[in-house]
Amino acid sequence: MATTGIIILGNSGAGKSFLANVILGEEAFKHETRMNACTLTTEYRAARIGDKQYAVYNIPGLIEADQDRINLNIREIDAAFIGHPTAVIVFVLGVGNGGRIGNEDIVAFNAINKAYRFDEKSIIFVINQLDKDKVNDYKSSAKEKLNKLLNLTVRHLCVVPKIGASSSNEKKQFNLNYWPQ
Repeated sequence: MATTGIIILGNSGAGKSFLANVILGEEAFKHETRMNACTLTTEYRAARIGDKQYAVYNIPGLIEADQDRINLNIREIDAAFIGHPTAVIVFVLGVGNGGRIGNEDIVAFNAINKAYRFDEKSIIFVINQLDKDKVNDYKSSAKEKLNKLLNLTVRHLCVVPKIGASSSNEKKQFNLNYWPQ
């Protein structure tokens, strides 16, 4: 059975580790709210989800205030691509300031896409931690906005509501209701 790579990218604090755990259905990666990055090196977990085999890579945050961290992150991303060169890219964007997509997320994606030239069909954009009552109205306008900001066609967009860290039911519902099938 072929293994599909999933490389999770985004800025520090976007919720990549938590989202990876939700996808995997287990607490594989440390996640918490803190001042400094939680994930410092690439973490990897192989998992069977449904009838498919996946290799999930949890990559450190892309934009940091420390150039040494940025250089390390580039090496970490390279290592993940060596393991799975045709991996699906999951790019996690946080929302703040009234649900607006942060400029730092756009800058980070454009920089990483310039370096790696992702195939648009292999990118899943995830807008993470949106208020639950906004999810249904948000997706189409967010897709249109991302198309303009990123100058590409967003083919896969997943808008994820805030999920309680201890709520196993909400985590299960994520995979059923929000994750692209």
